[in-house]
Amino acid sequence: MDEVLTGIRAVHIASTVMLVGALAFRVLVAEPAVRSSNVEPPTLTAIRKALARLAWIALAVAVLSGATWFIQVAATIGGQTPIEALSTDTGWIVLTETQFGQNSLVRLAAAALVGGTLPIAYRGDGAGLSGWRWLPASIAGGLLASLAWTGHSGATPGPAGDLNLASDALHILAAGVWVGGLAPLALFLAAAGRHGGDGWALIAEKATRRFSSLGILSVGTLIITGIVNSWILVGSFAALVGTDYGRLLMLKVGLFAAMLGFASVNRWRLTPRLMQAQRQEAALRGLTRNSIIELGLGLIIFVVVGALGTMHPAVHLMPR
Repeated sequence: MDEVLTGIRAVHIASTVMLVGALAFRVLVAEPAVRSSNVEPPTLTAIRKALARLAWIALAVAVLSGATWFIQVAATIGGQTPIEALSTDTGWIVLTETQFGQNSLVRLAAAALVGGTLPIAYRGDGAGLSGWRWLPASIAGGLLASLAWTGHSGATPGPAGDLNLASDALHILAAGVWVGGLAPLALFLAAAGRHGGDGWALIAEKATRRFSSLGILSVGTLIITGIVNSWILVGSFAALVGTDYGRLLMLKVGLFAAMLGFASVNRWRLTPRLMQAQRQEAALRGLTRNSIIELGLGLIIFVVVGALGTMHPAVHLMPR
């Protein structure tokens, strides 16, 4: 396992997921919840600006970590230091003649498009061209899904590789909507807790229910695609328990199960209490706390995913 590469991959995956989550949360959760509530609290502008800042920060970190990732891979391929890889032909060769390099170019262009369309589609006060509001989120989704070509699924040949690639792309997109949306959700709930009047309670309840529905869809997608990916890259129970790759994958599954536990409490226990005046404040605190815990578990999962991407799949490590 390459610890440096693991860290870089984890930061890049996490920041790209956060970018998709911030944009998807605004389009699919926040704005619809405001419109359906028929109220617009005076503090809503501040939250919109906070969501915009989150998207910009995530985009900046994604670009910087993506560039660092490319440099580290080029150095590894060339058996050089990062500076040597950039000062010789190695970087250019990796950029133009490898799948990873070409994918990096496409992903950089997608990141530039996200940055170019964000100011048109959104402004911090909620203004912008409504017809464009899906565009940054859609491009960011493509940026996130293209990570599938940088992992094991992008190197698996034949029909199994095609299935693995499609499944992996869907897997990480689902993670972007659910895990990436947890930080915006926490911001929303924290605002509702501070400004319980001004229509925030109703908006928070509608936003939480919308996000929970998206979460159920995302979790279902994660489970199905996770099974497909494991079947292709692990292959057997012996490989699952008998290799470092398999054991690390089991850790990922355990963390995912813990996230599901907190999400279930949010959905079935705390969300219904938002409309109960006497229990509303405690419910908001609980939802905010659990969302932050879920996000923390998700970030640990990204570290695990970063490590898995640097290891040989378990299916290749067992005797045939």
